[in-house]
Amino acid sequence: MMKIKPRYFQDLLRYPKANPIFIAIDWPSLRFIRQSGICLLCEKSPTHYDFSFCYQREAWVLYSQEAYFSAALQLGHAIQRSGAKKLLVIPIAV
Repeated sequence: MMKIKPRYFQDLLRYPKANPIFIAIDWPSLRFIRQSGICLLCEKSPTHYDFSFCYQREAWVLYSQEAYFSAALQLGHAIQRSGAKKLLVIPIAV
């Protein structure tokens, strides 16, 4: 299976590499972060995505409801296996 980049991946081309990468797993989290910055969306299983762009970068996985916690952890593990230097899984109130 060919892996895809998260939705809005092209936005990273104009984003400083020193900044953390924000990745949301649900639409409320995405809309909240995109109001003021760049955020990617991974709404499918982590097995569908190519996270090579996270190598040696900091990534923050965002979720808006407790029901998404397990999915956020799975996404975080996939990103960590891709070589992220730091990973945070963060609940946000939207």
